[in-house]
Amino acid sequence: MKKVTSPFYKSILVAICLALMIYTVALAASGDLDTTFSGDGKIIQSFGGTEHGGTDIAVQANGKVVAVGDKVTAVGRDFAIARYNPNGSLDATFSGDGRQVVNIGVMDQAMGVAIQTDGKIVVAGQTCNSNYSLCDVALARLNTNGTLDTSFSLDGKVITNFGSGDNGGADLSMQGNKILVVGYSHDGTSYNATVYRYLSNGSLDTTFSGDGILPINFGAVDFFTGVAVYSGKIYVAGYSATSDFNASDIIAARLNSNGTLDSTFSGDGKVKTNLGTLDYGFDLAISGGKVVVVGRSDGNIAIVQYTASGALDPTFSGDGSLVTDLGFPSPWLTTVAIQAGKIVGVGGTGVDGLLVRFTATGNRDTTFSADGIVTTDWGKGNDFYSSVVFKNARYYVVGNSKSTSNVNRFIVAAYKP
Repeated sequence: MKKVTSPFYKSILVAICLALMIYTVALAASGDLDTTFSGDGKIIQSFGGTEHGGTDIAVQANGKVVAVGDKVTAVGRDFAIARYNPNGSLDATFSGDGRQVVNIGVMDQAMGVAIQTDGKIVVAGQTCNSNYSLCDVALARLNTNGTLDTSFSLDGKVITNFGSGDNGGADLSMQGNKILVVGYSHDGTSYNATVYRYLSNGSLDTTFSGDGILPINFGAVDFFTGVAVYSGKIYVAGYSATSDFNASDIIAARLNSNGTLDSTFSGDGKVKTNLGTLDYGFDLAISGGKVVVVGRSDGNIAIVQYTASGALDPTFSGDGSLVTDLGFPSPWLTTVAIQAGKIVGVGGTGVDGLLVRFTATGNRDTTFSADGIVTTDWGKGNDFYSSVVFKNARYYVVGNSKSTSNVNRFIVAAYKP
């Protein structure tokens, strides 16, 4: 029998369908946690130690997500790596359960991760003695299945001891099949911001600065904290502090591929920017040849944008710099990504994890969560994000959160763009 449906009934169906469509769009609003990732968009990851922390994140070509940080035990600290499927579940094809822990020395801190074109995973940071008074650059490379790659320095691990004391790594990037690590080294008197470049086999690349290592002095106690490769050039950023750390400035530099400073950038290849008393650059990204550095200035978030020639860019926020508290007690930005020319800064409010999106001119992007700001409470407070990557229509972040018992936790989340 043919079913007869009244016009009134049809109109009700149309209204319901429209309502459902509007509701679905509302659920998937820009800046919302992506609930198709791990059910609610959030993961608290354990590696079996007493405490954990997340520092960097990357996405493989197949959509799998690699997050790195550290695992703390009663006897030390190790590199900790987790790989997730696109739905947020741990990838059991990676080290059996989706997690791998690599011991290099006593106190090991993984600070950065990069994916090679062959899918191998490179992790860099530092290894220190028990009281952190002496550190060295440390790297590990894993095969796609999570095992250590023995074609990399025979055992999958590299330690670089350079200078008369401390040296360490804070970030890394791939330059073709070569590995760039940035951080610091000590020359016997003070700390210099330093770039290290390695060949694919784990040895230092002597075509870079003669021995694979380039210390750069900005006149004080200097550290590089971020690196990016763009159009064949190497971009680095960080901060330069006085010896008593009572004042500091944001620093950036551009290098040629052979490890020399590029004099077409700010006249001598490097630039220092003062915004307040205590200014810190923590990460950078390149947007159409312009250099975006994010960090903190006197308890506020700070963003600086330079032109391709190394001058402050007046098309951004009027004078090339932006300092604001966003209405929070103590915000900061630790990392940055560029999405279609928009600047996505990630860090913390002093309490919760923070994402904020700006237009190319330095205005808050009100198409992102209505006011350009997203905060996420993970429980006790002291939440912050250490790294962000935009891939496959998601912002992936990794960071740290305190448990109710005041223990550090390794956190991962995915947000809608």
